[in-house]
Amino acid sequence: MRLGMIILFAVLYIALILLFVFGYKKKRKKIWVTSLILFLVALIITIIITTIYA
Repeated sequence: MRLGMIILFAVLYIALILLFVFGYKKKRKKIWVTSLILFLVALIITIIITTIYA
């Protein structure tokens, strides 16, 4: 279960970082700001989940 959660969060973070990079390179402010906000939300949720299950 823990390995599956680690892989899931790793894929989530990689996708959000790539979305941020591609949005920033193409000068689309709406895309990279949204991906940055989603990254911060995912980080907070990850911290909450790890404190519950760790």
